[in-house]
Amino acid sequence: MTQLPKEFINQELIESETGTWLSDFRKSHAAKVIDLEFPGRANERWKYTPLRGVLELSYSASPSIDLNEAQVKDHRLAGSIELVFVNGGFSEELSIIPATLPKGFTIAPVSVALAGNSAHDVQNILEYEGDGEEDVFETLNKSSFRDGAFIKVSKGAYSETPIHILNFSSAEQSTVNFSRHMIYLEDGAIASVIETCANQAGELKHINNIMTDVVLQERSLLTYSRLQVETEQSINVSALRARIGADAKFNSSVFSAGGALSRHFMDVELNGKHAETDLQGLFTTKGEMHADNRGIIRHKVPECESNQLYKGVLDDSSRGVFNGIVNIARDAQLSNANQMNRNLLLSRKARVDAKPELDVYADDVKAAHGAAIGQLDASELFYLQTRCISREQAIQMLIKGFMHEVIDKAPAILKPKLDVIFDNYFDAEDVLTC
Repeated sequence: MTQLPKEFINQELIESETGTWLSDFRKSHAAKVIDLEFPGRANERWKYTPLRGVLELSYSASPSIDLNEAQVKDHRLAGSIELVFVNGGFSEELSIIPATLPKGFTIAPVSVALAGNSAHDVQNILEYEGDGEEDVFETLNKSSFRDGAFIKVSKGAYSETPIHILNFSSAEQSTVNFSRHMIYLEDGAIASVIETCANQAGELKHINNIMTDVVLQERSLLTYSRLQVETEQSINVSALRARIGADAKFNSSVFSAGGALSRHFMDVELNGKHAETDLQGLFTTKGEMHADNRGIIRHKVPECESNQLYKGVLDDSSRGVFNGIVNIARDAQLSNANQMNRNLLLSRKARVDAKPELDVYADDVKAAHGAAIGQLDASELFYLQTRCISREQAIQMLIKGFMHEVIDKAPAILKPKLDVIFDNYFDAEDVLTC
């Protein structure tokens, strides 16, 4: 049985908290890591994403380092409340947290929340055991996360100011970085959270392992976005787990445009009547990049609704994966679920594995799913060229049109950044057409 190297576990961190419940929590999960098998192709959940290369490199737990403003300024979101984490540790100097927060909002690093009135909330979130089987990376994160953002919004509180979590990695040696973010909205609360994963360009490979927990109580609303723009030296294996209460809504848009290998897993539980989720995703790959998007939506009670649309655009010899599961429990009658995955291949060598799944046990539901893989339409290219538009411009217009169905769903504060990243992301030469 192949196992994860023990060097991935941050023993120094675990030993530093001896005598606390968190230390016991970390130790119990560090012990589990030793017993769990490292995922390979025989594991159905990792079938399309080879991870052997991760084991061939020598990594260590990330050190604390100091960065300056010039190194992170391109990834900031002006007008937001901003928490910056460098190699998984909180950077007070780079973060922008106003002295007076919006009424009802608690925004702090987890390390600070643990020492204050929110310690009980942090413990409850960490100790929650969901229905799904936990893999080695999530267990490893529980044992070794350094810090993360803790965001709590009190009953009925609301603010138009988005909260930005910037995960930035930089190191002089190959490292593995762990963060754990928690977002907790009480009854009727409304918030917008944007998470960015970025890194400093360099020669050394590193792994980012970021877990996000979302808890939405009745009638609350969370608009969540995630942007990954790491370089080709980065491996990102992350996950989000959300629990949605009655009449609450979770809107998510996930964008991936970087990294040698990226894997993002979402597990959304619809736990209360009339709970709703809308999941949008866009991934773009070129060169030898590999992007894996896996998710499961669990309809656990009657009269809930889920909608999912993921799009991929792939060029060169890159590879993409979409594996989405909609699970409707026996008692979840009158559920409404729609799932769609569409992919655009720009090269004969590009490959995508699309696997939408319905897992339905109730007999009075509406559930639909589908997947499509295609190329640019030659007739549409020809039509644009007859309107005095160059072939290169026409290709860019068609690719942009394909992507913008998802980009248009992003929060307004994020759209200018997305336009810069995705406009002209691909070369408009020798693209595959049909």
